[in-house]
Amino acid sequence: MAYTTINDPTQHFNTVLYTGNGSSQTITGVGFQPDWVWIKSRSLVKDHSLHDSSRGGDLQLKTNTNEAESSNGNFGSIQSDGFSLILGGGAYNQSGATYTSWNWLANGGTTSSNTDGSITSTVQANTTAGFSIVTGTSPSSGNWTAGHGLGSAPDVIILKGRSAATNWHVYHKDTGELGATFLNLDNAFFDAEYFGDTAPTSTVFYQNMGSAMDGDTTFIAFCFKSIEGYSKFGS
Repeated sequence: MAYTTINDPTQHFNTVLYTGNGSSQTITGVGFQPDWVWIKSRSLVKDHSLHDSSRGGDLQLKTNTNEAESSNGNFGSIQSDGFSLILGGGAYNQSGATYTSWNWLANGGTTSSNTDGSITSTVQANTTAGFSIVTGTSPSSGNWTAGHGLGSAPDVIILKGRSAATNWHVYHKDTGELGATFLNLDNAFFDAEYFGDTAPTSTVFYQNMGSAMDGDTTFIAFCFKSIEGYSKFGS
């Protein structure tokens, strides 16, 4: 798939800072409907809180822990120009606390079924910006592949089990035989074969059964491809 240079990166990613009010509020100024929202308090020692339009609702993942997905009543919903907060929890909206939100555009919340891999995945992709959100369920046994929808091999993949306590597995194109690292720990990259000891292709990424997650585990993966004028993944 041919990618074009992006002249205005803020059409696909934007950072919005805000101050908590201890009640309900809507955070705006993103410039588009964000499909992946990553929130972190700047002034409080709190978890990183991630939400996305593929999973929807108040379903939360935390990049600093291996916890499974859970509901969080402080997050309301993704909006056309940001997101809403409905309570005053410290990780999201404590009165007077300062926060940052990082916001990515995928496909406006519209997903499609992808049968490129050995399992059927659900994908929403922004091929212009080289970003896709992939969800699915690992098979009960055997190694497997999942379609990512980018049309070109991703440079970075961040993968997390949703229904089980699993580490956040990170693939990077420049690690060679050092197959993965953990986003939530301080490990160096190591040859763990999490991504099948096989580089992703233009259609799929690889997973080893039992290394990344047990069988029948729901997962989410965030996939990235370097795009001129927008992103670059190197070492």
